[in-house]
Amino acid sequence: MPVSEDSALRIELYPYRGRIPGLEDYEKILVERGAMNEPGLPATIVRLPATYGEGDYQHRLAIELKRMDDGRPAFILDERLAAWRWTRAYVENAAAAIALAAMDDRAAGRIYNAGDDALSYADWVRAIGRAAGWQGEVISLPPDRLPKHLRPPPGDYAQHLVTDSTRIRRELGYQDVVSREEGLRRAIEWERANRGEVNPRVLDYEAEDALLTL
Repeated sequence: MPVSEDSALRIELYPYRGRIPGLEDYEKILVERGAMNEPGLPATIVRLPATYGEGDYQHRLAIELKRMDDGRPAFILDERLAAWRWTRAYVENAAAAIALAAMDDRAAGRIYNAGDDALSYADWVRAIGRAAGWQGEVISLPPDRLPKHLRPPPGDYAQHLVTDSTRIRRELGYQDVVSREEGLRRAIEWERANRGEVNPRVLDYEAEDALLTL
C-alpha cells in the first residue's frame, strides 16, 4: 500500500461470479485490456475508487446517516473494520478526473488512479457525522464483544484498499474541485432527500443500547 497504476492486478477474473447475483459477468480487467490493445483508438484508463455523492444508486452513506438521523449516541464498530482504510472520491471530483484525462493528449495510453487520501472507516464515520451535525461518538470494540448485526462481512480487514493518485495530479495537474467537507454535505443532502433502504436487521438499537451500558 498504496497501490499505484503499475501495481500487479488481481489474477482472479470475474470476482463476483457465484457470489453476487447479477454481477456474474462483471469484469473491469478485461475491459481495460480490450481498450488498451485497440491500435486504432488511443485509450486512457481512469480507475475510480468507491464513489459517493448525488445519484449514488448504492446509497453508500445510507447506514451511517440512518443511525445519525435517528439520534444514536454512538456508532459501534468492529475494531478491525474501524482501522480499515479505503480510498473514496466525491462524484464531482471523479467526473473532473475523467474529463481532464479525456481532454488532455498527454493522457493517451496512460492509466490513472483517482481518489482522495484514504481515511480509516472510523474516521470516515466521524467525517460524515461532522457534516451531518451528529454529536455522537465512534466506538470500536473487539469482534467477540459485538452482537451479530454489528459484525462486518467476512474479509481480510488487515488488507487496506488504498490507491495512489499522485500520477494524475503530477502529469495532468489534477486538483479536487470539491472539498471532502463540501462533498459530504452535498451527499448527505441528496441522501436525505432520496433515502435508500436499510436492512432493519443491521439496526438492532436495543442490542446496541445493552452493549453501551456494559
